[in-house]
Amino acid sequence: MGAICSIAAHTQALGQALRNGDSGIRTLSDRDPSQYHSLQAATVPNAIAPRINADNLLPEWSDRATRLGSMAFDEAIAQSGLPSARELSSRSALSVGTTLGGMCSGLRFYEDWIKRDVWRTRWLRDFSPYAMNDHLMARSGITGMSLVLSSACAASAHALGTAFDLIRTGRCDVVIAGGVDTFTDLTHAGFGVLGLLSQSDVKPFSRERTGLVLGEAAAFLVLESEHHALSRDAEPLGEMLGFGMTSDAFHMTSPEADGRGATEAMRMALACAEATPDDIVYINAHGTATQKNDATEVLAMEAVFGLDRMESLPVSSTKSMVGHTLGAAGALEAVASLVSLNEGFLPPTISTTAEDVEFNLDCVTASRTSSATVAMSNSFGFGGNNASLIFRASAS
Repeated sequence: MGAICSIAAHTQALGQALRNGDSGIRTLSDRDPSQYHSLQAATVPNAIAPRINADNLLPEWSDRATRLGSMAFDEAIAQSGLPSARELSSRSALSVGTTLGGMCSGLRFYEDWIKRDVWRTRWLRDFSPYAMNDHLMARSGITGMSLVLSSACAASAHALGTAFDLIRTGRCDVVIAGGVDTFTDLTHAGFGVLGLLSQSDVKPFSRERTGLVLGEAAAFLVLESEHHALSRDAEPLGEMLGFGMTSDAFHMTSPEADGRGATEAMRMALACAEATPDDIVYINAHGTATQKNDATEVLAMEAVFGLDRMESLPVSSTKSMVGHTLGAAGALEAVASLVSLNEGFLPPTISTTAEDVEFNLDCVTASRTSSATVAMSNSFGFGGNNASLIFRASAS
């Protein structure tokens, strides 16, 4: 696995930061407060990742998404101990989820061309959603499928589910799957217009929740068949057991109030994993801290696991620490789930107190020691795009 976000530059640091309950949410100090609905953001500081703008393997015009993605991708490949991707050839693939692609490059182009009339100084070379895939395929030598999924906040969870299917159906031995999204003023303005941005902390499932904070991140996981892993004496970090994907077919931004789409995604994941609700011992929730999303997700979890079980089934939202990373969220939260399972703890929902939880659920508000081995990770996005993933720790 590989990950970079507002609280960590790699997975080892991510585990410690999650255990500590570190917050990557900060106040933007270089913006005019009168022009923004909120000045809170969970961006990746250069102090965490000094190589973001100093990777000699990438062209100087490479988009920030490509740079963040390359760092997480390289870490995942190195950690996996895979042979050369050129040896894997067409039996390997890349599956990436993103909502924005190279939006930073697009906005810079707009500023140069429209606002300053100096369009000749910059080209849209790294703007398209598939641009990062092109870099990563050339960087690694993978010659199999290159897939880009853009399904809102469920995008990289869908990328992982697609990777799962490619391997289970025998199309691939190895798939590198993940996602990336960056923080941009355009996205920030859009969420502000919708009234979804918090002016302070992110408080998922709290009575006092006021909205989300946008973040940026990249995360990748190397998935391979059990046979392929055993043939090279690999040491797996975990096992992906199943996934489910659905669509609400309801509204462009709001979830359906009864949570039917999210409910069905979780049930599909359980069926795919040949598991029962009792097999799940931790849920990394979508948990955006918006009024409708939290309420709908709780209804969906209650429908799947039952009212009584939800009072004792630990649930937390890592978005309280890293913000909402949009298309990268599913992959980042998959990494967070596996890290916490393997290291024996449950990450907290910081800023939410036990006394302030609105719903009848066991919301993890402080880091807990845990022997949990199987986790569900949920991603429910705009347009009613739902995904649920199930993982088992490597030691189980």
